[in-house]
Amino acid sequence: MDNHSGAIKIASWFLLLTSISVVTVCSLTRWRLFRENLLPFALLLSTLISSIISGACISLSATHGLGTSLSPSTSLPGIQKALYISDLFYILTLGFGKLAVVAFFHMLLSGTGQIQITILVQGFLILWTASMFIAASLQCRPPEVWDLVSGRCIHTRSLWTYSSTSNILIETLLILVPSIIIFRLHMPLRKRVLVVACFSFRALDILVSSIQLHYLHAFDSQTPVPVDLWPWVICSQVLQTTTIVSACVPYLREFLEAFPSGMLRPAGEAGSGGTGGNGGSASGEGVKGGRYQVYFLRQGRDVELEGWEGRGGMSLFSRD
Repeated sequence: MDNHSGAIKIASWFLLLTSISVVTVCSLTRWRLFRENLLPFALLLSTLISSIISGACISLSATHGLGTSLSPSTSLPGIQKALYISDLFYILTLGFGKLAVVAFFHMLLSGTGQIQITILVQGFLILWTASMFIAASLQCRPPEVWDLVSGRCIHTRSLWTYSSTSNILIETLLILVPSIIIFRLHMPLRKRVLVVACFSFRALDILVSSIQLHYLHAFDSQTPVPVDLWPWVICSQVLQTTTIVSACVPYLREFLEAFPSGMLRPAGEAGSGGTGGNGGSASGEGVKGGRYQVYFLRQGRDVELEGWEGRGGMSLFSRD
């Protein structure tokens, strides 16, 4: 008799611990940045919480008999209820994870005047997450919305085929949009490649979603849910972990130093008063005598830095 319930529990908790560890390290090492920009941190934390709830429900469904052959000890209603809740938080995890990346990229571009595309992507992601959440929550007729075996349900295989396919397309978009914007900036080629590589880490999400498509046959009504559904479930857990990891990758030190916005680089790391070939900086004594340093991008137009005044009230600005 096939029994994969133990492997499902181990995999679920291992992936959860991996996600928790990654977010914890990211939060501790970039707390100063998160403290000044709460939205990316809130979305990243929401992604983790949704993933934890989803993983816990998968572990509970394995306790009820997911991954085993049908037997008197198998609780089919318990499996389906746990999977139903897990599916809802699975969608929220994917949605929050994507929004966290876009919010972070929006923050980076806020000083460059190229944020229109990020606003459009954020709106699209909110609509996609909301529509998928509603569709998954009403996949079967109330009140037993969780009963995929004997309830009156929509064609669930089509629903999750759409979910995986659209997820692949969105992840491709989340790689292409930053890549196009970055390559249009005046940066050394090595730095552009490094920044694009950080966003290209999301290709792992595309790979896992593609594998997940292979196991969608388990949603056919002719197949027993406890036995055949567990590979798709494991893929969903792996996808949530890769979503969290790929959302944390842009916070790596190498990425932050390569990106030319300067808003993430503390004063003192670069030469005082110097001007690079792709950007510039201005430094001086602050109003209260403290040192400050301003970085800006050169984009072929005037760049004025408002609100930064040195001793005597002189504004700091640069013209390209």
